[in-house]
Amino acid sequence: MKIVVTEEDSHQYRMEELFSLARLGYGGIMRGDIKNIVVFSAAGADREGIVSFQRAYFNVGKIIAEGDRNFPLPRKIVFEKFEVSGPGEYSILNAFLTPDDCVWKIIIDESTIVAPAKKDAIQKQS
Repeated sequence: MKIVVTEEDSHQYRMEELFSLARLGYGGIMRGDIKNIVVFSAAGADREGIVSFQRAYFNVGKIIAEGDRNFPLPRKIVFEKFEVSGPGEYSILNAFLTPDDCVWKIIIDESTIVAPAKKDAIQKQS
């Protein structure tokens, strides 16, 4: 299942709150964990989903670049290379995060682990 986050996400404010904890500015780069995000199937789409951040919490990992805090943070969030087997609750560990080009980019790369929340099974992304 390919996960797509749209601007219609009703818990957008929650993700903004989580990212503000990192004190990252425009163009900043960091690694971090986003735990307990909920993935729902999108209506009428068999390979797309919607992510809810209502119960999510955020751990700041390594800040690579702080960025410029004089710019407002983006309101839209996009995922790159985030695929899961189906709806459920997941944690994304060591994701690459950057606020840039009017969007928060959450990038799943070879250093990122996607794990079903509250389970021992881990899916390594490639």
